[in-house]
Amino acid sequence: THPDMFKNQDTPFLAVLTQERLLRLLLRYRQLTLDLILLDEAHNILEDTERSHLLAQVLLIAKLRNPTVIVNFFTPFIVDTDNLKIKNFPIEIAKGVAKEYMKIERFYGFDVSSHEFFLYDQFLNRRVDLENQTSINEIEFITTKRANKNIIYLNKPRSVEEFALNMSEVLPDLEISAEVSNVINSISSFINPNYNLVTCIKKGVLFHHGGMPDIIRLYVEHIYSHYPEFHYIITTSTLLEGVNIPAERIFILNPNKGKGYLTPSQFKNLIGRICRFKDVFNTESGGLNLLEPEVYLVKGDSAPDNFSLFSFFANKANANLKISDKVKNPLLVQTESEPENTRMAFEYLENMERGTSGLEEIKFATTSIGRSCYSNNIHDFDIIENEQRLDRNLNLYRELNQEIDSAATLIDAIIIIFFNGIELSERSHNIQRIKEQESARNFYKMFIGWRIQGESYPYMINRFLKYWESRIEDDDPEIYVGSRWGELTRQGHLALWVDLNEKSTNQKINLAVAKIKEEQEFIDFNILKYLEVLNELGLLALPFYDNVKYGTSDPNKICLLKNGFSMELTKLLLNHYSAYLVINLERETVSYGQELIDYLRERDVNDVLIFEAESNM
Repeated sequence: THPDMFKNQDTPFLAVLTQERLLRLLLRYRQLTLDLILLDEAHNILEDTERSHLLAQVLLIAKLRNPTVIVNFFTPFIVDTDNLKIKNFPIEIAKGVAKEYMKIERFYGFDVSSHEFFLYDQFLNRRVDLENQTSINEIEFITTKRANKNIIYLNKPRSVEEFALNMSEVLPDLEISAEVSNVINSISSFINPNYNLVTCIKKGVLFHHGGMPDIIRLYVEHIYSHYPEFHYIITTSTLLEGVNIPAERIFILNPNKGKGYLTPSQFKNLIGRICRFKDVFNTESGGLNLLEPEVYLVKGDSAPDNFSLFSFFANKANANLKISDKVKNPLLVQTESEPENTRMAFEYLENMERGTSGLEEIKFATTSIGRSCYSNNIHDFDIIENEQRLDRNLNLYRELNQEIDSAATLIDAIIIIFFNGIELSERSHNIQRIKEQESARNFYKMFIGWRIQGESYPYMINRFLKYWESRIEDDDPEIYVGSRWGELTRQGHLALWVDLNEKSTNQKINLAVAKIKEEQEFIDFNILKYLEVLNELGLLALPFYDNVKYGTSDPNKICLLKNGFSMELTKLLLNHYSAYLVINLERETVSYGQELIDYLRERDVNDVLIFEAESNM
């Protein structure tokens, strides 16, 4: 969970890493080599996104350091394996293809307005009209056609929560068992009693999206899988990769992922979440009927007006469809990208690790701040173009003789050194706000202060509500919430804002939960990059660096946090149950046994925290 977990030693190790953490690891330990890389969901490398570029870049660095490194690509969605080849990465790809038609989906289309209902035959690319349905809306149709466990797909987190609440209003109250009552109390205590998820649980409905606290999202997967009372889970594309939950039917209410339609591979990946083989062949609950999963595509209030059910099936599910790979990553051999994009991507890579591109006439950073910006993967501005200005800003800041030891001095230093006189890229919306708006700067000083104190969700929610009340009193009720939750536009075409005057207290509480998650991610993926640069330049007070990065400078707490524990569980275990832990600070390991879990249950500890402790054991 942190690159810092690695100990620079000769002992072989296994690691599960995102490409961001792998890059940090490789750049921190310049002698580190890898022998074997297993790359899951490998089709993502074809895309033209920052994360896809980074994926190719870390593979190139690994290959440069160890020419004999073995890379295994795992994907069900590549037509031509040559499309996976990376420039300056001389490999031949041997492929093994597993084709199975053990599962044959039954695709159904339903139009809410016309009541038309049909079966799509994916082998003959035709529709077979069935008896019209009398359902008056999506919810009624779902409850009519549901199985015991059902996935309902929508595109945006805001849509997911709104639909879950609407569904909860029409479903009967759940007969609350002692176990479900414990779930309700635990989430209420961990987050807030007015959290939308608590309302939905009381009706047997769960939701799952990227705007939820990570541990709550994992807890939702757990209770959906283990409690028979929960028949519905309403989700976004967070379910697309690596989430395996028992489900028999899926209802797709919106055909989009992001701004466009689901691609054929994304559609297949999504419907592959139902009727997993482990559920089909489960001796207690399985059955061969699950080899014909039922997929329902619904055109109702949640779908675009011009959406055609049959055309979508024909373009995504047709068994005879000839699918071609779209290679957009500029670092791949078969790329459709412009040569200039390839040159820029390799120039960035060369500045992280020399010798990886094989290109000549590369522009290299010549200053310590420029090199540090590259090694910390900063993309908010053109580093080479702004390097001399960055260096002047740094020298001017050093003359102030100001040690960075608080959230306020950190934000001020970032603005003075990295943003003064520097043009930011169009994609850096949040960073642009910090540069231009005093209210945004004040907000992040406050939020980083909470992080330094390791504050809980209930505390942060209450502080958000007070902060927003002050904004309303100052007649400044429009707040930035990003594209996931935005409803209003301001000087642009993207809905990134909401008006607090139009929100009830309950809505503000749930908006605060989402906002906390978004801001935590922004700090982790954006602000911490600048923190690392400032630390490498020797501008940070040491305890402050740890406090921002981990929310504490206590070495025992840091050890648990590095091992994947949340701050809430870390505090609980160290304050009350440390006798059950074996902590080795030299090796940075923590271990414990089942007796701790049993004791936590005996003491009626919050079930979310017990679940987390059990998962980490």
